[in-house]
Amino acid sequence: VFKFSEGTAQKEYNYVVKVLSRKPDIEVIDSSAAQAAPGQVIELSLKIRNVGSGLARDILVGMEEDRTVTSTGVVVEREFSALGASFDFVKGLGPGKETNATISLAVNPEAEQKTYTVPIKLKYKDSNGTPYSETTYIGIQVNQEPELDAVISEVEPPAFPGSISELTIDLFNVG
Repeated sequence: VFKFSEGTAQKEYNYVVKVLSRKPDIEVIDSSAAQAAPGQVIELSLKIRNVGSGLARDILVGMEEDRTVTSTGVVVEREFSALGASFDFVKGLGPGKETNATISLAVNPEAEQKTYTVPIKLKYKDSNGTPYSETTYIGIQVNQEPELDAVISEVEPPAFPGSISELTIDLFNVG
């Protein structure tokens, strides 16, 4: 209620004030890579959307750490590491808007062939400068097709026309 008076005259106005939460909320909604081979470098394109109701600005999307140190001091390397810049920067993203962020990942050559959940860190600010940070996960399957090769390693007795020889063939996977 708003009251206004001037001398003996008074006026009263009723106003409805609607208070909205203007908080941004950034989510990863799609990823380009689903498979990678051990030792491969992949360009990971992530589609992000602001599912909140406020402007998100100074958005950083990427991997934060590439290893963990246990309580006993042992360093555990992750199967995926960021190459180049660990984060991609997006200046701003309005409510309901989408954009892409790209990061380069290297797969550890010693990685087991299985599906991994890769942590993706999202950092951003609202229009007041309040920082937000969250971690989401995407799945990447590490696998590689076998690549077989063979070489003749031994011929006994030495081969000549009309003879019978025994061949020893070494078969191996170079994949």
